Amino acid sequence: MPSIKSYLLFTTPFCKFCPTVKEYLSTIKVPGTHVNATQEEEKAINFKVSKVPTVIFLDNLGNELNRAHTISEIRSILSDE
Repeated sequence: MPSIKSYLLFTTPFCKFCPTVKEYLSTIKVPGTHVNATQEEEKAINFKVSKVPTVIFLDNLGNELNRAHTISEIRSILSDE
């Protein structure tokens, strides 16, 4: 299985769990990009983001490997790496 090379974090300004997930992601060794799903709605639609926070883990080609919505899901995915 390809390894995780980066992530996209989709949030909105009114999401109460987003800051906690964003803060946690700042502590991991994988580089990532924050996407405001309100401002970049087309990108959120293209990635089929239906709730926030959504973290999409990508391989080196930008293909989706996995997705998570909570810190425990993130930890589980990263522990499988």
